[in-house]
Amino acid sequence: MALRTMLLSLIALALAACESTPKQVEAEGATVVAQIQAPPATAYRRLTQAARECFADKAFRVDADFFPDVNEGRVTLALTRITNTLVTAKLSPGPANTTTIRASHQGWGEVAERGFVPWAKGEPGYCITDSFKPRPQPDPSR
Repeated sequence: MALRTMLLSLIALALAACESTPKQVEAEGATVVAQIQAPPATAYRRLTQAARECFADKAFRVDADFFPDVNEGRVTLALTRITNTLVTAKLSPGPANTTTIRASHQGWGEVAERGFVPWAKGEPGYCITDSFKPRPQPDPSR
């Protein structure tokens, strides 16, 4: 657990020099766009729940808002101690009861493409913190 916290802290320190807001990431970052076969409220709920489970570590923060009057949602992944948005996703109504997800990022494309999009679809996705989980140790009695 200490190794995981140390590695996440190092990531946070490395990114501290490049603080960014969700609007900056949308304007300047790369964007992944996908259609999801679910209404926006469902895709939002799925994405928010999976992102919060994946990034439950204290180094990360998941901010999420759903606006039922316009049937849109926004989910943002940021670092906790500094203003640094890593991924921001906007979910909006698409044609025929579908959702369009626009996940913008600056250097966090793997999380946007292999995490946010599959999670919104209700599928398993990539969680970067899995890389920091301790590996099971072999049984020394064998």
